[in-house]
Amino acid sequence: MKNPHPLIPSLFVFTGACFYGFLATMVKLCYDLGYSTYQVTMVQYSTGLLIMLVMTLLTKNLIWNRASATLLLAGTTLGFTGIFYYLSLTSSSVSTAIILLMQSTWMGVLWDSIAERKRPSSKLLGVVLLIWVGTYLTAGAQIIANLQGLIYGLIAAISYSITIKFSGFGKEIHTPISRSFTMLLGGFLVIAAAYFWTYSPSPIHNELNFDPYFLLLGTLLGICGTVLAPLLFSYGMPALPLSKATLLSSAELPVSVLSAYWLLGEGLSISQIIGIGLIIIGIIYIPTIR
Repeated sequence: MKNPHPLIPSLFVFTGACFYGFLATMVKLCYDLGYSTYQVTMVQYSTGLLIMLVMTLLTKNLIWNRASATLLLAGTTLGFTGIFYYLSLTSSSVSTAIILLMQSTWMGVLWDSIAERKRPSSKLLGVVLLIWVGTYLTAGAQIIANLQGLIYGLIAAISYSITIKFSGFGKEIHTPISRSFTMLLGGFLVIAAAYFWTYSPSPIHNELNFDPYFLLLGTLLGICGTVLAPLLFSYGMPALPLSKATLLSSAELPVSVLSAYWLLGEGLSISQIIGIGLIIIGIIYIPTIR
């Protein structure tokens, strides 16, 4: 697809963001069935890795070169993001957890400022303040009352900002499929290590008594969160200006909140809607910061 229609990359990024947005609600449904964070992530990443391996082999995109080791290491942040984001959901609402994860947007820009040894600009500080105000309006009381969820959510945001930083690494010598597979493999290694550490010495016998509904949810998590969404981003992001890509990817936030509202019955107040609006405005404005 060398010269796609201009709308196709936008559709890819928007659809990928929507897939990401449904993940938290599906995780909450898994928790309602009595399964743990480590069980959920293990099924999700096992399914996703298997699908990506088959896809990689069928398309002859199994590539290992000088960039692969870095991609594998960068992919470990996928695993850490999944674990800590899902841990935050054990004690926080979907809206609180996703808003904490969205702090990664300004963290990434701040990281660039530190790496370049530049003081954060007044524009960046203004955007951070706007996002913080939106965060407080949306979930301030919950965040203050739930220190554990706050810590898990912020660790997930830090990890996710590193994932985003390396998402385009190696694109000159890796195809989107090979890049996604290599990073996913790194994430799976972290997930598997955490799972077997938690459930040793008998993880298989004692803990893999999964019912069909959980397996269905876990498979959907794997397909949506570790296969389709990353691939759609890999194909769509490079073809779009950063400002447009950021705008479209911010769809993850309202999709997360609305899916939790419809499927889980989580509340949605006027102040939360205003807060989400402020956060989205801040996310959209970030690409203009230089």
